[in-house]
Amino acid sequence: MEERDLERGEVELEGVRYRVLGPIHRIPVQPFASKITIGDYSRDSEVVASSWIQSDWRGGYGIEFGSYPKDQDRFFFSTLDTRYVRALVLPPKPLPLLTLSSEPVSSGTVETYSFLGPELYDWSSGSPSLVWTASAPILDGAWGIDRLALAIEDGDLVFFVPGSGDSTQTGIEAERVAFLGGWCYAACRDGKLWAWNRSSWDEIASLPVPLEDVRSLFSYRIPNQETETLFLLSSRGLWFLDRSLNTFFRTELSWPPSGLVGKPTIWRGEVFIPIGRQLLRWNGTTVSETGPGREEGLPSFLPDRIQAVYGGYSELVLWLSGRIEREDPDSESSPDLGQIFSGWPDGLEGQVLDSGVLWSQDLFLVSVGGTSWHYLSREGKGIGIVSSRGKELLLFSRENEVWGIPFPGELHNPQDLPELEREEEGELWSPWFDGSWLEIPKTALELHCRLRSCPPGGRVFLFLETEGDPPFLAGIVNRPGSHSLSLERLGKFPVFKRARVRIRIERGSLPWGPVVEYVALSFLRRPKQRWAYNLTLDLSDEWRGRGTLELASWLRDLFERPEPFRFRAPGLPPRWVVISRLQWAEIAGFENFQGIGDPRDRVALSLLEVD
Repeated sequence: MEERDLERGEVELEGVRYRVLGPIHRIPVQPFASKITIGDYSRDSEVVASSWIQSDWRGGYGIEFGSYPKDQDRFFFSTLDTRYVRALVLPPKPLPLLTLSSEPVSSGTVETYSFLGPELYDWSSGSPSLVWTASAPILDGAWGIDRLALAIEDGDLVFFVPGSGDSTQTGIEAERVAFLGGWCYAACRDGKLWAWNRSSWDEIASLPVPLEDVRSLFSYRIPNQETETLFLLSSRGLWFLDRSLNTFFRTELSWPPSGLVGKPTIWRGEVFIPIGRQLLRWNGTTVSETGPGREEGLPSFLPDRIQAVYGGYSELVLWLSGRIEREDPDSESSPDLGQIFSGWPDGLEGQVLDSGVLWSQDLFLVSVGGTSWHYLSREGKGIGIVSSRGKELLLFSRENEVWGIPFPGELHNPQDLPELEREEEGELWSPWFDGSWLEIPKTALELHCRLRSCPPGGRVFLFLETEGDPPFLAGIVNRPGSHSLSLERLGKFPVFKRARVRIRIERGSLPWGPVVEYVALSFLRRPKQRWAYNLTLDLSDEWRGRGTLELASWLRDLFERPEPFRFRAPGLPPRWVVISRLQWAEIAGFENFQGIGDPRDRVALSLLEVD
């Protein structure tokens, strides 16, 4: 090697050799990164290692690359119920409620009623009761004081009086209907808005857009106004009716003509309007974006087009179906949909998801505040929310079957986990986590978790996924209590710049399944290490044909130059270094420099590696 031409007791600095007194000390100088705790610090049991603790997932969907601690309660993908504090559980299991003769071509809900094709059902008793059948599919419905107004395809608007079962054809051919102040307003096929004043029909105004562009009629009270106003939602924007002029005027909510405008709702005094993957939230004066796609968006394998939004007493539900501007998947490379749903093939290795493949055509998300979105169910066409014996039911159809998910008839309490039958399995993928310092490597040590309860047969799978590598199984937990799972495999621990945790829950033999209180990753932050060299040079005599003044001058030049230079020493490969410390004995007054005798003409030198 090149350094073998150096004699013992000498070094070379940028081609000039110096005599060394005493040993050369090689020491690490990069400070060890301090411990950090991200998340619920009360769950941190580490003294030296850092901890990332997930105990609250109520922030909902929409973050793939987390910025912590801001995104501590968010996740990237989930088929678990994430609406509760320190309780990650399986989602509620949909209940089969009704079987129809055929798949309904139209559907909707009004108060305690649902219309499915031509059939009108009453749910007030707790179970569906067929109360009336129209001559054609029902397109829209509204409730006003004592009756239902039902718009019939290619037919007249019908008034249905509950209790008596009487139905009256009005002679008005309408497709959209709403009540305001006891009057019934109908958007009709003649391009006019007609109103029923409880005795006769009057032509009120011309529709501002063609009838086929009208998505909904609804009444809404703008803040600081005494009376409600009639609004018309179209594919081009939102319009309101000026009753003094009997004319529609456009609001500030307008957009280019779009076929992506979905079914709106009014919830807690605000109007929610779906447009493609956006959900607009309007309070009569200001508008904001509040859908699950407002930040990083939903995973590419989930539907992202919002078809409808449904408002209940304590919850807001989105029905998403299909993706916008999605390329057709390559059938030869498409993963098995069953593996996508379960997340893991039989070998328990991570499944790579093709961005062109939809995990499901339909998806239902729920929010308890209108901003964070959580998984509710998959597969089905949305119908709406009905009231049923003090509770509410989200209804959706799967071919000719009607399914429902019950909601309590009270405000959501994140501390109160209800006991109800839940799905058989589900999983959650956290955002990517970089340990608050992306560019340094981190060593993953253990995964910790605590289960509040775990019924017989219930299991919780914990996976760690590092960037660029498939997920691997850290362990399976099947009993309550606290558990620590080592991440050592074949004598090695995972080293990562980014990592994420995947949690899979299997229900077991009882209806409700395990309850996970928290999951934590313990890790060490390991910056790239740099080394320094401490040595003492003897400049009392000439060395290798160079005088003491020449050696001292060269040393001062090296200290002042900004560029690194080459350093060689016996037994060490050449290194690029800079001088970080240079002290002359006679100037510093040191008495303990390396060597014996007079310390004058000796130099204490520290070198820092830069390569």
